[in-house]
Amino acid sequence: VAQLKEIKVETDLYRAVLTSKGARLKEFYLKKYRSKVDESSPEVNLVTSAAQGGTFAQTGEGDFFVAEQAIYAVDESDTLLRLTGNEEKSLRFSLLLPSGVILQKTYTFNSKNYSVEVDLQVQNATPSDKQGTVSLSLIEDTDKTLTGDIVDDTSAAASLVGDKLRVDTLSALAKEDKTYKKEVFWSGYKRSEE
Repeated sequence: VAQLKEIKVETDLYRAVLTSKGARLKEFYLKKYRSKVDESSPEVNLVTSAAQGGTFAQTGEGDFFVAEQAIYAVDESDTLLRLTGNEEKSLRFSLLLPSGVILQKTYTFNSKNYSVEVDLQVQNATPSDKQGTVSLSLIEDTDKTLTGDIVDDTSAAASLVGDKLRVDTLSALAKEDKTYKKEVFWSGYKRSEE
């Protein structure tokens, strides 16, 4: 039986915290960026408190139903991963659903940049066909305290979905979630400059 566990990832650039509850990213602090010009102000956390329980949540329907509070097994025994130099490390979470479907969510961290790769794999461990859907969502409510009202029509999110680049304003995303039916290879956003 999987146990509730938090794992910290530490690099020279950032500090992240992941939880086995939902296999989610709970915190992502940028060590070289402060929330205000004052050097004693807190580091910027890219996962706001609005993303209760963390971000990168998966949901499912039918044979792929995932309870929001599900505890995933973690393939790492250490509770702290330190990355230095040009290191890259992966952290894999696994969950066996009652339908016999195995979900594996893998986070890959790199010490030389801020990128985090998230991979969700679904495997049918039974001989029977399965029906339903599974989704991976970036749960984020833009933190307006960092630069004032940044959710406007000049701030945008871009995602590579299948072989097409999709661009949406943050103001549109604040009103309605986006769902893509194809594989999302990467996603990011740019805030407007003041």
